[in-house]
Amino acid sequence: MLQDFWRGGGLIIWIVLISSTNFASCEIRNAKCVRAPEAGILFTSDNFPGKYLKDTNCTYTMTAKEGSRVQLTFFVFDTEANPRCSYDVATVFDSNGTIIHKYCGKNTKNLQVISSEEDLSFNFKTDSVQESMGFLASWREVQDSKKEPDTEGKYL
Repeated sequence: MLQDFWRGGGLIIWIVLISSTNFASCEIRNAKCVRAPEAGILFTSDNFPGKYLKDTNCTYTMTAKEGSRVQLTFFVFDTEANPRCSYDVATVFDSNGTIIHKYCGKNTKNLQVISSEEDLSFNFKTDSVQESMGFLASWREVQDSKKEPDTEGKYL
C-alpha cells in the first residue's frame, strides 16, 4: 500500500518506474508552473530523487468528487530546513484557500493532510541557495466523514 511506502529509519532500496502517462500535467500560467496530478499516482518534485531545481515555484492542485475530500501523503520529503520554513517550502492550502500546513526539512515518517472539502493544493517554492531531494507524494479521495466533537478534557 502507498501509505506504507516510506517509513524512515532504515535502508530502503526502491525503484520508481514512471511512464509518460504518469507524469502530472504541467501548464504554465503567467510564468508559473501549475500541475494537476492524478489520484492514486505517485508524483514528485522535478529531478527526484536527484536535487530539485533552484528557484522553483510550482502549484499542485487536487480535486476530489463532490462529497469527498483529498488525502495528500508525502512519502519522502527532503528540503532545505529552517525554523520558519522560509527558504524551500511546500505550503498546503485547504479548499477555501487558507494555509493549513507548511512543510520544510526532512521527514522521518509519512506526512499526511486531508482537505476540509473537495479541493486541496500546495505550492512548492525553492530559493537559489541550497537544493535537496524534494518530495515523492500521492493523493486519493476519501469519504467525507462527520466527526463526533472531541469532548475529552473539555467542560460541557
